[in-house]
Amino acid sequence: ELCGIEVFRVEEGRLSHCWNSGYIPGLWGRDGAEREAREPAILPSLSSIDTDWIQDILTSVDKSTPRVGVLQSVDRIGNGTLSETARVVLHYNADPENYPTTLFCKFNRSTPEIDAANKRVGFYEREINTYSFLRDHPDISAPKVYFAATNPDTGATNIVLEDLSTRTTPGDQVRGASVEEADAVVRALSHLHAKFLGTEPSDWLFDRQPRAAMFHDSYRIGAAALKEFLGSAVDACDYELIDRFEQLYLDWVNLPVGTKTVLHGDPRVDNILFEAGPSGIKAWLIDWGMTGVGSPQFDLAYFLTGSVPVDMRRQHDRRWIAEHAAELAKASPAYDLASAEMMFRAQAVGAACCNRAGRAYRRALGTRCRASDHPRSAQLRRRSRLGCLRRHTLAFYNVTGVAAPSWLTTPKRKHHGSVS
Repeated sequence: ELCGIEVFRVEEGRLSHCWNSGYIPGLWGRDGAEREAREPAILPSLSSIDTDWIQDILTSVDKSTPRVGVLQSVDRIGNGTLSETARVVLHYNADPENYPTTLFCKFNRSTPEIDAANKRVGFYEREINTYSFLRDHPDISAPKVYFAATNPDTGATNIVLEDLSTRTTPGDQVRGASVEEADAVVRALSHLHAKFLGTEPSDWLFDRQPRAAMFHDSYRIGAAALKEFLGSAVDACDYELIDRFEQLYLDWVNLPVGTKTVLHGDPRVDNILFEAGPSGIKAWLIDWGMTGVGSPQFDLAYFLTGSVPVDMRRQHDRRWIAEHAAELAKASPAYDLASAEMMFRAQAVGAACCNRAGRAYRRALGTRCRASDHPRSAQLRRRSRLGCLRRHTLAFYNVTGVAAPSWLTTPKRKHHGSVS
């Protein structure tokens, strides 16, 4: 008993252009010979994805998964810095019922520069460990993981996740988050931080303090790259601000942070998907390569100072800090608003400078995609950096109490281009 698929085009009442799939044991609606469960291989690239590999992954999660008959498409999506991604559409030789018909696959990019950066920081291994950890915590706003593994000999990394693309909208770093989107992110971060409040450092969680010297060096390289990339589009006092913070970087990293928790580590808005539902917007946190341990206010300050338009942040940040602190106080009654506001200020100063310099550092390593990968990618990245730099810089002035220069508080000045 064999099963396959034949597809025809109908033209003027006639069948034409027949397409045939391959044949495998079994009949539609009935299982064929039982397939032995196998450990999924770690593939070198997206082009290696086939039905057998997808079957191995799904069967390793649920042995009752129907036969995967056809992969309709493996469509590459996105322009990730460190990874290449694809959406896989599949069909079964039976009613799929509650089984996934699409999957999201994320494989590492490999260049000498990226490999060196990964060796220093461990993005891929940490993301794999994070998804393995989150398997036991489905209430955290992260996509379900089907497979996550790396080959220690070749460095190849494969992650297969629930596909959220059909019901979510990706965050827009150029536009920034709306109030409703920011509300959803604060809720998601609050739940993450409250659930794991009191977490101590461990091998797989990123901790900036032991790596302070390394990241100080990265900050310096990134600051130089930022100046080269943006040039005169940014005023000299912005660059002076970043240079001044370099002298304080080690002091900032080593600040006592009080009670620690699990951090996302990189919650900018383009690492977030938004799902609209009857009860409002839900934020899904993705890209967990910088999952760490530290002050809960780090994530909150990182997001609010870099992904929320300045005027909106000024209007709502105290409410967001209070809502976040109230959620954490449920887990630890000693966690109070006054301490949260003080720590937010300290973390916001660092986030304002480190986020900009850190992303520029990745560019200096050559890990960004070429501009030719997308006709507007260079323009969008430039606008994104300008908009975020302006938000971060204003946040720096706000939390330190120093009056910001008038040119910085005037939106859409010609000198700076059209940025939010």
